[in-house]
Amino acid sequence: MRTHPIIRLFTGAAALLVLWGCGGGSAFTGMVAEDVYELGLLAMAEEDWGKAERAFEAVLRTAGFARGAEARLNLGRVLFEKKDFILARAEFQRVLDRYTADTTAPYASLGICESLAGESPRVERDQSSTAQAEIICAQVARDYAGTLIGLDAEALRGEMYDKLAEKDYGRGQYYQRRNFQDSAIQYYRSMIEDWPQSKWVPWALYQLVAISEKIGYEDDAEEFRRRLMAEFPASEPAKLLAASGEG
Repeated sequence: MRTHPIIRLFTGAAALLVLWGCGGGSAFTGMVAEDVYELGLLAMAEEDWGKAERAFEAVLRTAGFARGAEARLNLGRVLFEKKDFILARAEFQRVLDRYTADTTAPYASLGICESLAGESPRVERDQSSTAQAEIICAQVARDYAGTLIGLDAEALRGEMYDKLAEKDYGRGQYYQRRNFQDSAIQYYRSMIEDWPQSKWVPWALYQLVAISEKIGYEDDAEEFRRRLMAEFPASEPAKLLAASGEG
């Protein structure tokens, strides 16, 4: 029986993958670029990121390789999986710069969004990279609205947006815990104004109710209470307020 060409190609690449594991990178010697590329795909499927990286780098050094856009995109993905987010972002950007009209370009745009989100640090640290990720992911979501790429980018944008809001919410908590209540009020108010779509808004309103009552701002407390119950009735802070008999 005649073997299907694609099956034969992957069977050969799989055997080379085994040999490579035993003999190191010298397995590339004498191989055509297409076979090395397929070897990289197999290494990706097995989540052997180091082998995949070496394979894609090898084909990208081959003059005239016809699948350069795909190889560079996959190299970016491999670097992303290795959590080399800065290097991954650089590869995705090269795809956009060199293959603007190629079908890989939308995936490279999402890769940049994902890499920036990957660079976002813990909320206690400086969030400059988070702010950049939120901007770029929003742009990708707009550019590819109505597609899966757009939806993925929008989901990441939402995560970055909430993280930035959480950072500001944390500032309010910092001053609240130290009994600088007027400063806490200022930060909570600013957070609500700057991040009105964030999941942290009802929590900020909840804290504003508590602070206002504590320092005797009854009119403000009533305003914050009314807004929390009207705008976020199903939220956990609203339920806590209702359970306390203040809703």
